[in-house]
Amino acid sequence: IRFLFRRGEETLESHHHKDGLALLTLLIGIITGAALILTSGKYGLHYLHTALASAFGNMNFIFPIACIYFAWRFFRTPDQKRDSARIFVGYILLALSLGGLFDLFSSVANSTESEVEKGGGWIGWASGFNLGKLLSPFIAIPLLLIFLFLSVLIVTATPLHKVGSFIKKFFSLFAFLFKKKEKP
Repeated sequence: IRFLFRRGEETLESHHHKDGLALLTLLIGIITGAALILTSGKYGLHYLHTALASAFGNMNFIFPIACIYFAWRFFRTPDQKRDSARIFVGYILLALSLGGLFDLFSSVANSTESEVEKGGGWIGWASGFNLGKLLSPFIAIPLLLIFLFLSVLIVTATPLHKVGSFIKKFFSLFAFLFKKKEKP
């Protein structure tokens, strides 16, 4: 259909295509955020809220935040596709590990749809519940915490060998709290 409306060599430039992806991602983030806030059943947002609650459970606030973050990132640096892919993989791992932890720490048996929404949603059920049944909750929780730590390292692009120096710098910021006052 595009060739019917094309006039000569007028086409969209590549930066306009990239702005379209950023605007679409921002629109998805705003709509899903509105669906989580406005749950009164108006305008079909109730169905979207139910879908998000079923998928993500108690951590359903992560999806709109991630969409708005990616839109901001696409607006700022549209040419850094490799970094965006790395961050996307980190967020997927973050959602799986957090959902699994939410599911394992929830006090429900996760046998019906409404009970799955109280935990980590279907994502948490897929990672936490099944991992807890396969191994045990005492092994699944530390494993999911390691995956959570790994996802933070992936999103922030921090190599593991720099974590020690980062922690040392972080606690040196609070060293003034523990210094003894010198007597005059």
